[in-house]
Amino acid sequence: MKFIDVQSIIRKNFPNMVYTGDELVDMTVPKLPSGVFSFDLVTGGGIPLHRATMFHGAKSSGKTTHMLRMIRSFLNTYKDKSVVFVDFEQTFDWDWAKHFIPDRRRFYLIQPDYGEQGVDIIQAACKAEDLGLLLVDTLVMMICTAEVEADASDDFVGAQARLIRKLLQKLTVLMSKAKRHGRPFTIILSNQVRTAIGGRAFQSQTKKPGGKFQDHYVSMDVKFYAGEYTKVSGVPIKVKQQFSLTKNKTGLPAQSGEFNYYLIDFDNYKVGDADETKTIVQYARRMAVAHKSGKGWNVGQRSFKSLTDMFEFYADNRKELEKLKKIVLNACMDNIMASSGKDEEE
Repeated sequence: MKFIDVQSIIRKNFPNMVYTGDELVDMTVPKLPSGVFSFDLVTGGGIPLHRATMFHGAKSSGKTTHMLRMIRSFLNTYKDKSVVFVDFEQTFDWDWAKHFIPDRRRFYLIQPDYGEQGVDIIQAACKAEDLGLLLVDTLVMMICTAEVEADASDDFVGAQARLIRKLLQKLTVLMSKAKRHGRPFTIILSNQVRTAIGGRAFQSQTKKPGGKFQDHYVSMDVKFYAGEYTKVSGVPIKVKQQFSLTKNKTGLPAQSGEFNYYLIDFDNYKVGDADETKTIVQYARRMAVAHKSGKGWNVGQRSFKSLTDMFEFYADNRKELEKLKKIVLNACMDNIMASSGKDEEE
């Protein structure tokens, strides 16, 4: 008996679990864009749907803020799906988060007291048919009950890692079932970094607490870095966000990028908006979306006397900038090698 005969029996008993090579052609992993040009360019369109993604980094490196961007993108894309944010840190700031959440009726916050309770709540929440995006902030704060109730001198080596592994194993099954039912169930995890005590000079000086299982589990791992702040009259108005892909199973790994985002409403920017006009214009030139015409430049049917005029126009017209961003991003996705070239001087 050949496998072609066996697979028909398997399909009958286990539907939607066996695929032929011809059926795999249409199984490209869809992406959820963040709305930030630099991030979507480096990640190949955003984070993968039906998969798990990890955001990690030091304190105030922008992990939670970027999770909120992904919530905004998801709620705007899927009008009939809900989002659950599990706050193990107990530090969720609604005054900041409300700038990113367009539909509060489809956003739910869960704040467990300890790790095991959180695992049970998450497992129950994932049974909801309209749940599309689950965010866990952060894995390092999943505290075991035994650690809370024990004396300060007691040691529980590996207890947290085992609890995290249990959560991720349960989520693997839940994601698989959701995918077979056509539900875009996606997971974003966040974690912090700690100093790697005892590490050698040639080894990484930081590590993620909670065991190695999390590294193998996720399809994309993004490390965030806090950059310098831009101040006006001593008031910080925006911060440089840097990031790098330490793992990417749905695109090219080992890439990095950066962008500035606003901390307050300033000029025509709102809280959380990315300031990427210069970057988008540069890539428009690189990908020949902006064409040289004599001493001026053309973008589609629109003409500009100089690059400065082009930059000022798109800086003042956010809707036109969004249109240009989509065109440039698609051009970059079609020609990755060209998008990595150097800019020419005007």
